[in-house]
Amino acid sequence: MYHNTTKARYGCGRMISVRSIKTKKESILTLCDSELLGKKFSSGGRVLDLCKYRSFYDGDLFDESNEANKEQLRNLASSSTLINAVGIRSVTLLNELGYGGHATKIGGVPHIQIYKM
Repeated sequence: MYHNTTKARYGCGRMISVRSIKTKKESILTLCDSELLGKKFSSGGRVLDLCKYRSFYDGDLFDESNEANKEQLRNLASSSTLINAVGIRSVTLLNELGYGGHATKIGGVPHIQIYKM
């Protein structure tokens, strides 16, 4: 599927953790710069807790430089009703794929949620 089918772990380098979640009503795609998993960020009363919510973002490791992976991600994004991305590489990759928007920063870390109708 992706570069590696193992779950993202601490210290796994410059990869993106990608997870696709299907519910009865939603198809959710999450992306997170892998080195951010297990960390907590805060600023201005807002908190981005990637330790507490690690399981939401912890997915298959994705090599963002691989064009075949980018195409697969584009397909996942097009079929998703909600996309959550955390980290500069994840947000930048979404922008490159045409799913841009205004990212907020929490503790200096970009975060974006895209709802599709």
